[in-house]
Amino acid sequence: MDDLLKLAFGGRRIEAAGGAGSTDVELAGRGDEQAFCRLVARYSSTVYGIALDITGSGADAEDVTQEVFMALPELLHSFVPGSFPHWLRMVARRTALMHVRAERRRRPPRPAPGDPIATNYVEERRLSGVALERALACLAPSLRTVFLLREVEGCSHDEIAEMTGISSTLSRVRLFHARDTLRRLLG
Repeated sequence: MDDLLKLAFGGRRIEAAGGAGSTDVELAGRGDEQAFCRLVARYSSTVYGIALDITGSGADAEDVTQEVFMALPELLHSFVPGSFPHWLRMVARRTALMHVRAERRRRPPRPAPGDPIATNYVEERRLSGVALERALACLAPSLRTVFLLREVEGCSHDEIAEMTGISSTLSRVRLFHARDTLRRLLG
């Protein structure tokens, strides 16, 4: 945590600047390290879960979680009072998507649906948790993101559009393609 604090606050130590009634978000925005630590403790599992859903990798999810919280003190200056958890989830999703895009440039692409390796796997294992995870991993990140936001987190297409920077129509199209691909992979 100390390393994260040093990175997040640029090595400077700032004491609490808020008065009575200040929230952790307000205090952390002013540089209060204790308030920042409380935000990390309260929301790190949420950020990690979102990152894991989008990246499909525990190591990448940890990287994204660290990126989000390292940038948080600076990002809090642009936070408009409202639903902090919703805003933070949006920041986490965008950070995870940027991470996936950057990784895609560095790594060779995953096997596409219909690839003999993916097809053999699906034939061996029917609808189980492992098969579903593998099938989700075969989806393109853009399809997987929309699918998880809609089916797991229950976001509307308008919310998905706002969070990912696409239109709500494109969100519907990607959800259709994600469901279709999963149906084919899972039999």
